Amino acid sequence: MKPTQILKKELFLADIELKRYVSSCPRRYKRYPIDKRSGGKRIIAQPTPDLKAVQRLLVSQFLEKCLQVHECAMAYQVGKSIVDNAKIHSKNSYLLKMDFKDFFPSIRSKDLCHLLVAQGHLDQGDEIELRTISRVFFMLENDELVLSVGAPSSPFISNALLFEFDTIADEYCKEHGISFSRYSDDLTFSTNIKDALFAVPGFIKEALKAMEYPSLLVNDGKTVFSSRAHNRHVTGITLTNDGKLSIGRKKKRSIRTQVFLFSASRLSTQEARSLQGYISFARSVDAAFYSSLLSKYPVAMAQLEAANFGEIN
Repeated sequence: MKPTQILKKELFLADIELKRYVSSCPRRYKRYPIDKRSGGKRIIAQPTPDLKAVQRLLVSQFLEKCLQVHECAMAYQVGKSIVDNAKIHSKNSYLLKMDFKDFFPSIRSKDLCHLLVAQGHLDQGDEIELRTISRVFFMLENDELVLSVGAPSSPFISNALLFEFDTIADEYCKEHGISFSRYSDDLTFSTNIKDALFAVPGFIKEALKAMEYPSLLVNDGKTVFSSRAHNRHVTGITLTNDGKLSIGRKKKRSIRTQVFLFSASRLSTQEARSLQGYISFARSVDAAFYSSLLSKYPVAMAQLEAANFGEIN
């Protein structure tokens, strides 16, 4: 079924009602600021609850049935995580990290429409369907329909639109003995071949220029080369020189301190809830560190894992 058919069936709307609703979608967003790691603020735009439900519906019943996501895309994929992303590079000595500039806002409604038409899923002349796709999935920003960071549909759409890029990058890397993965806008390349990574930034920029859509740029300020002589991090996880993963010394110290404070009943409910998340993360990344916590603080760890933090005083 086409998008409008799906919506009419699931939402029980007449044609004129659906047209009105679709027209209003690009403005059904609430904007709020969040802190950026590098300092300053980033504006997040969240769709209204009803629009989120509609976006999820069309992703599951239309987009996921006709568009592909490359295996190198690690973010927002069932069965994949930041840990899996880091593992791809853990055994390699040389690392390159790159980043797309203004990733989600750079993806326009016309990009998705072009892809759906090019692959034969919608017709160029089917204005109603293309209009529905454009307005349901994209928000209005400076007179343009762009992808929102906060929409539940944006991750799949961005991954699908980068299938061509991921394929090109993956083929290049395989030919040159390089491991490649993409976690949303974070590109990671690694190898054991000295100097093999220096040609990658130029290749990536040329590949982006050659792509018809979407129009993406590299954030040169975030291009970083590193090796085992320096600290190496991939999506927030430290790569150790013996080929393993770690949460890093700073996070370990912080977690140890927090567990000690919890054992002394000196954490607030919010702090204890946050600590549980850090411990869960540590368990998935660094089994040896997690085991050391169990050995040193058996009672506190048992309480943390069993507790309903809404009930902690």
